[in-house]
Amino acid sequence: MMKKLVCGVGVNDLPYRTQVFEELPKNGGKRVQKTVFKCPYYAAWVHMLERCYSERFLERNQNYIGTSVCSEWLYASEFKKWMEQQDWEGKSLDKDIIAPGSKLYSPETCAFVLAATNTFVIACDASRGEFPVGVSLFKQTGKYHAQCRNPFTGERGHLGLFSTPKEAHEAWRKRKHEIAQLVAATESDPRVVEALKKRYSFEEYLDDMLRFREIFVE
Repeated sequence: MMKKLVCGVGVNDLPYRTQVFEELPKNGGKRVQKTVFKCPYYAAWVHMLERCYSERFLERNQNYIGTSVCSEWLYASEFKKWMEQQDWEGKSLDKDIIAPGSKLYSPETCAFVLAATNTFVIACDASRGEFPVGVSLFKQTGKYHAQCRNPFTGERGHLGLFSTPKEAHEAWRKRKHEIAQLVAATESDPRVVEALKKRYSFEEYLDDMLRFREIFVE
């Protein structure tokens, strides 16, 4: 008998139980289940599928709409083979650092990264308002305030006041690039290290501008 597909697309072909429960007595005669084992490979695989194909998840996280999983990773055993070769403990799966803007989970685009690294690369575009990321209007002076959060301390570093949003954003970019070098030193995957060292560089900034220009021209 064929197993039910996970999220409608995934095939759990792992040759063992991925979760083991223990029944415990509870007051009132009712019994509850306690998870005593959960396969970390299976858990990471399911979480990845949910981010792409779970209607409930996509309703709450619309920025994931259009994201997909490569055909190879629709099989749990293939994802497990890849994950076993990664430095994954205490880390989470990321698809954007190696391939910025990627909408595909695959061996070429994905890596396991530390939580601080994930936090560092999230720009929070939806909450930044009308000004570029890292920039806000300082109403008392009419100038533009630049600030950049430190992922290690969680504190916002104040970078000064500037005459234009562009100048303030450039100060933010420079500081972000400096911190990227420190974040890179905490990671073990060479692909992630290389990508972080280039992150927020002036060269990357120019590439992004050219890419957006091509999109608008089309």
